[in-house]
Amino acid sequence: MVSSAISINSTTKELSGGGSLIDLGVHFIDLAVWLMGNPKPVAVTGATYTKFANNEISNSVHSRFGEKKENGASLQIEFSRASNILEDANFVKLRGTKAGSNLRIGVLQLYSEAAGQLTNVTLS
Repeated sequence: MVSSAISINSTTKELSGGGSLIDLGVHFIDLAVWLMGNPKPVAVTGATYTKFANNEISNSVHSRFGEKKENGASLQIEFSRASNILEDANFVKLRGTKAGSNLRIGVLQLYSEAAGQLTNVTLS
């Protein structure tokens, strides 16, 4: 039996559109690339997986995407329609040479350094 948290429409190939990579991934990739300042990509990798739980789920439910940028930055995204985890977790983390951030459920945390001390600012 499929968990009630998983929509059959989102995991059934004939009803979902394009699986997790096309249905979900493009939005997270777009957001992450925009937050990075739209650097030019030089290499891209991707993988999708379709086996999960039982045969009722026939669509791509788990995907990975990676991209290397011309400026030396890299982007790695992992997302899924269904997974063997306790709860859903939607987040975006950015790590740079001068600062980092974590955006999760409407809370933005910024990490940096000021006057030789590590700083942590939370905005909600």
